[in-house]
Amino acid sequence: MHKKISQLIVEAVIENPTEMENLGYQLSLCVNSSANIAMDGQLGAGKTTLVRGFVQSKGHDGSVKSPTYTFIESYFFSDLEIHHIDLYRLTSPEDIESLTIPEYIGHNSVLFIEWASNASQYLARHIDIHISIDINGLAREVKMDAITKKGEQISVSYTHLRAHETLRYRVCRRQLEKKKGGRGGGGGGGGG
Repeated sequence: MHKKISQLIVEAVIENPTEMENLGYQLSLCVNSSANIAMDGQLGAGKTTLVRGFVQSKGHDGSVKSPTYTFIESYFFSDLEIHHIDLYRLTSPEDIESLTIPEYIGHNSVLFIEWASNASQYLARHIDIHISIDINGLAREVKMDAITKKGEQISVSYTHLRAHETLRYRVCRRQLEKKKGGRGGGGGGGGG
């Protein structure tokens, strides 16, 4: 769909909606200003769930619903606007142009565009990150690719975040193992 100028940000298997929301939360920690994120995947793949995690991480405590029938749902914060756009029911260039998507681009706003492939020729030059979600049984296979320099910056932030979380997980696990070992029961064979 898009010509990649950067690397794969993440390739993950998501087992449940909570994990998908967490992926949205993690992405929100890496997006500090405007970004345009294209999303593709089957109905029910979890696109809106990922957006929900992102929006709620910014402090929104209301519902985050799919804009399938409204086409655009917007969320406003003191320092950021998030626009969730759904192109599922739009296929003609006229319909897509009627949404005036370029008016939402920039201005310290993040755009999530579901079914972006329906408007790939119209949107391609604006997309920073492309997320594809495939259904595999009950799990979801998620691939996130950086498309632009801004996408690369988000990629670097995400990589650092994941490395920090992995290190924190290892430290917590070691502390837990020490506590178990210190109680005289079930500590296992030591600290690895």
